[in-house]
Amino acid sequence: MRRGPICLITAALLVAGGIRAQSQNEASAVTADPAAVAANLQLALQQLPEGTGKQLTALACTRCHNLNGLPAYKGYWSREQWLTMVEAMVKHGAELNAAQKQLVTDYLNSSYGRSSDH
Repeated sequence: MRRGPICLITAALLVAGGIRAQSQNEASAVTADPAAVAANLQLALQQLPEGTGKQLTALACTRCHNLNGLPAYKGYWSREQWLTMVEAMVKHGAELNAAQKQLVTDYLNSSYGRSSDH
């Protein structure tokens, strides 16, 4: 079976971002070291580009991992690909409702997406 570039990129982003693996038996709610969460959030708020959705993106994502890997994807992913990633993160415990998923996706796309998708 051939794996597409999306699978490889997704795997790289997950590893580069430092996502903590959850066991099969663990609840969807993420538990992390509060000091690590606070450090990840502070760093994200300093490093992420300004824009609508920045704070929500930082809050939702840094509960589990840092966002250091995001700049590597600037200009590479389409909005649809960012939405797929956001939906995957929700399945892994990110707490976002439907409107918030769209806001985070729009933020990621406008900050890191392909220029033709903005």
